[in-house]
Amino acid sequence: MKKQGVLAFLCVLILVSWSAGCLYPNPSSGTTISLTPTPAAEAVTVPTAASGTVITAVPATELARIREESLGVASGTGSVYRFLGSISISGGAYRSVDAILQYPDGAEYTFHAGSMGGASPVVKNIILYPDSRYLGQTPEYFIRLDGKEYATVYQYTDGIIYRIATTDSAVPASQ
Repeated sequence: MKKQGVLAFLCVLILVSWSAGCLYPNPSSGTTISLTPTPAAEAVTVPTAASGTVITAVPATELARIREESLGVASGTGSVYRFLGSISISGGAYRSVDAILQYPDGAEYTFHAGSMGGASPVVKNIILYPDSRYLGQTPEYFIRLDGKEYATVYQYTDGIIYRIATTDSAVPASQ
């Protein structure tokens, strides 16, 4: 029994010493370890000439997105104009989320998704029925989060159209 204990100890000792090089790189190999996280995007510092104040521009963060699945006449109906898609939020929780299509004449069609995030879903399907007179026109897309409205930016990725609202796309309250 004593012999088995010594043998087990030696096996463990050999394994630990053998694996030590695997866990920690050899300093002479040129490998470095960094324990600080790397930010996803760099902040840009811009000094202003007039006041001498330094302003640090922080990269915009995605708040929400509308995924456009179709905007046109519903198949099989011949005359029903509709928008199909989904709205998703990127983080946080909101009591009120709206997807808005606004046409050039100012007409708005709003889908009220309700609360999203937290204990609520983060993706909800959208269906809107704009008037058929808007067939062939491209609306502007907005997202309203807890009463604050954001313009969206068009993005086409892998055959899917997204309209993305970011922290820097807030619409001023006067509009």
